Amino acid sequence: MWAHYIYRGYNKNRPEANRFAFCMAPFTSLHFSYDGRVYVCHNNHTQAYGHIAKQSISEIWESSLRKEYQHLSKTYQMQKAGCFQCVKEVSEGHYAAVNAHRYDTFTYSKDAAYPAIMGFKFSDVCNLNCIMCYSNHHKSTQVHDAKALYTDAFFEELKLFIPHLQRAYLLGGEPFCEPLNLKLLNLITELNPACKVTIQTNGTLLTEDILRILEKGTFEINVSVDSLNKATFETIRKGASFDAVMANIHKLHEICTSKGTLFGTCVTPMRMNWQGLPDIVNYFGKELNAYVWFNKYYFPARYALWSLDADTLQEIIRTLKSAKIFSGPARAQENAQVYKGFITTLEGYYRDALIRKKPLSKPRKALRLLIEDCQQLINTEIIEDTPEKETALRNLHSLYTLHAEKAYFYLKYYTSYFTGDRFSDILTAVDEAFLRDDVDTVSV
Repeated sequence: MWAHYIYRGYNKNRPEANRFAFCMAPFTSLHFSYDGRVYVCHNNHTQAYGHIAKQSISEIWESSLRKEYQHLSKTYQMQKAGCFQCVKEVSEGHYAAVNAHRYDTFTYSKDAAYPAIMGFKFSDVCNLNCIMCYSNHHKSTQVHDAKALYTDAFFEELKLFIPHLQRAYLLGGEPFCEPLNLKLLNLITELNPACKVTIQTNGTLLTEDILRILEKGTFEINVSVDSLNKATFETIRKGASFDAVMANIHKLHEICTSKGTLFGTCVTPMRMNWQGLPDIVNYFGKELNAYVWFNKYYFPARYALWSLDADTLQEIIRTLKSAKIFSGPARAQENAQVYKGFITTLEGYYRDALIRKKPLSKPRKALRLLIEDCQQLINTEIIEDTPEKETALRNLHSLYTLHAEKAYFYLKYYTSYFTGDRFSDILTAVDEAFLRDDVDTVSV
C-alpha cells in the first residue's frame, strides 16, 4: 500500500465523500469491450467482471469480482487491481491526468442497483488508417463479431439500465462507423435524453442521420485533431481531409454550444506533431472556447515521445515550455493547466530516458525474467492452446533475439500500460518483423 503522503496530494481536490476509496469506478460503472468482456473502466483490462455472452448485465453488475475491485479501491491497493496507468500518474504527482478523477462526478450509493456510467467499445472499426493506431499495423487480425456478442437480447436488457444512467461514453475505432453505436444512441435519446453521452470521434462522418441523433440527445463531443497543419494532419490521419474535418468541427461545436454541453479536442502527441501542440491549445481555447485533452500514447514506440533519447526530450520540453499559451477565460485556463500537465508527463519521459542511458548490470537476465512474467500473463489470458496463443508466445520469445536493453525497456513500458486481453491481443496481432523494428526505436 502506498505511503499516505503519496495519495494525499491526489485526494486534495477530490470530493471529501469519495476519499474512502481511490476510484469510484468499481462502485459506479461498467465498460463493455469489443470481445464481450465487461471491465471496471476503459483503461483497465486486467480482469473482467464477466462476459456478456455468458452472463446477463445484472449478473455482471452483481459479480463477486466487482465487489473485489471495490475492496481494493477502498484499501488503495490499486496495483493489485491492475490500475497501472492511474498509479503511475499519482506516483509522479501528475494528479490532473489521473483517469480515476472522471468518476468522482457521480453520486456513490452503496449496493446501487444500477450503474451511473456505462462505456461501450463495440468494435475498433474505423474509416481511417492513422499511423499511430495499432490496428493499422496488425499483420494478422483477431476478429470478434460484435453483432453475435451484442445481440437483441443484450439491448433488450440494456433498456432496463439506460433510464438510470447519468453518463455513457462511446469509443472506437470510429464510433460512427459501428452500426451498434447508432442503435445504442437511438435507445438513449428515446429512454433517457438527459443522459450525457461522450463521443470520441475523428470528425470525418457527419451524416444527416447522425446529426438528427445529436440534435435529440445530450452529447459531449471530442474530435481528434493532432495538427492544425494540413500536411501533417493528413500524414497522421491517413484517409481524412483536414478541411472537411475542420468544417465538421464547427458544426459539432455549434451543436454542443446550443445545448450547453462540452466540446473539445483530444490530441495524440507524437514525434511528428509535438511542435504544433501550442497552436492546437491556443486555437481551441481562444477561437472556440473549447476543451483540449492530451491522449496518453505509448505504442507503436516508433512514433512515441517516451522512447526518444534524453537530449531530444530535454529540447522538446524546453521548446514547449517557452511557448506562449492563451489563458484568458476559465476554459482556456484549464487548457493551460492541461498543457502544463503534459509537460510534466514529458519530464517523466526524460527521467525514464536518463535511466535507460545507464547500462543494466545483467540485461539478458532482466529480459529473461520479464519475458517469463509476460509468458505467464499470456497463459493466464489464453488458457487453451490456440493459433492465437502460439503467435503471442512466438512474438514474445522473439524479443530474446533483439538488443537486450532495448527489448527490456520496451517490454517494461508495454507491461505498464497494456493489461489483460489488450496485452495478449496486440502480441497476437503483430508479427516478429514489426516488433523488431519497433523495439529498435527505443533509445538506450
